[in-house]
Amino acid sequence: MSAGGAWQGPALAAVMARVAVTAEAVGPRFPLYAEPDGGRWTTTGRGSWTGGFWAGLLWLRARYTGDAADRRAAAACTARLEPWVRADTATRGLILWYGTAPAGDDAAAAELRGRGAHAVLSAYDRELGLVPWGDALGGPRLLARVDGVPGTVPLLAGAGPQGAAAAAAHLHRHLDLCLGAGQDRSLRPALRFDAAAGWQPCADPPPGWSRGRAWLLLAVADALLRPDPATPGPAGRLAEAAELLSAEGEFPAGGLVPAADAARPDGPLDT
Repeated sequence: MSAGGAWQGPALAAVMARVAVTAEAVGPRFPLYAEPDGGRWTTTGRGSWTGGFWAGLLWLRARYTGDAADRRAAAACTARLEPWVRADTATRGLILWYGTAPAGDDAAAAELRGRGAHAVLSAYDRELGLVPWGDALGGPRLLARVDGVPGTVPLLAGAGPQGAAAAAAHLHRHLDLCLGAGQDRSLRPALRFDAAAGWQPCADPPPGWSRGRAWLLLAVADALLRPDPATPGPAGRLAEAAELLSAEGEFPAGGLVPAADAARPDGPLDT
C-alpha cells in the first residue's frame, strides 16, 4: 500500500499505529466506541453495525505492514462476521462490504462477500424499490435510512444482473426519499413506510443529524468511484447529489467535529 504524499503518509501511519493499539486493547472482540478522551473501549462479541469497519481496518493494516500475522488477524476477524449474512438488516452493506472489500485476493473474504450479496438481494422489496432497514437491530422493519445505503450498493452489485438492478434501485430510491426534489432539498435521514400514508419522515434521527449527510455522501461516492450497471439514472444525478451533500456544514469555531444535531449548534458534538 502506498504511503502517499507529504501529509497522507504521516496520516496513514498514525491511523495504522492507532489500529495496532486498539487491536491490542480489544483482543478477539470488536471495538464499538471509546470514551471521548481516548479511554477504555466498549466492545462487542458480534461486531454490531461497526464490525465490518474494524475488519476493514485490519485488512488495511495487513496491506500496510505486509506482515503475515496481521493478515491472519484480519482474516480471523472477517470470519467472525459470518453470522451477519443471515441477519435482517440493511447495515449488512456496512458490515459485509467494508469488512471484505479491502481483503484483496483473500478467498474466504470473497466467498463471504458473495454470500452476503445474495442474502441482501433476497431481502430486496420490489414494491418499495429498496432493501428495507430490517429488524435485526430493533425497531420497525420498513424503514428507509441513509445508513442503509453505503456498502449495500456495491455489495448488491456483486450479485449478478439482478443484484446490479437492485443496487441501482436501492440507491436512487433513497435519493428520491431522503433528498427530496424541486426546491425542497432538505435531508430526511430516515422515513417509515405506512401502508395507508406511504413514506413518512421519522423524528429520530432528526433532519439535522450530522451523520445523515455523510452516510448518503459515502454511498454516492461509492457509486461514482465504481461506475457499473448499479449507477444508472438521470444524467449527472449522482454528481449533483455529491455536490449538494458535500456542501460545507456547520462546525464549532476552531473545531473539526460537527454538532451531533445541526439544529442544536450549541449541543453535544458528534461522537
